[in-house]
Amino acid sequence: MQVDRRPQVLVLSRNYPNDVQKLLGMRVRQIVAASAEICDPKVIAPEGVVDRSRLDAVSSLLTKRRLVGGERRGRGHVA
Repeated sequence: MQVDRRPQVLVLSRNYPNDVQKLLGMRVRQIVAASAEICDPKVIAPEGVVDRSRLDAVSSLLTKRRLVGGERRGRGHVA
């Protein structure tokens, strides 16, 4: 006896609507909703969103500080 079961699909997404950003990843939500006709999707998505522009700015600042402090030549650090 064969039991027809719908496949269970796990969707991992950084872009999915949540309480903080309701419009985030609307396209992803539409795709998941459409897939529900043929499978049982389960979405896992973080609610806290990291602002990459701030991380890039900090990274840029740290890089500039390293370059201003001196330049590398060979093995040593020359100021």
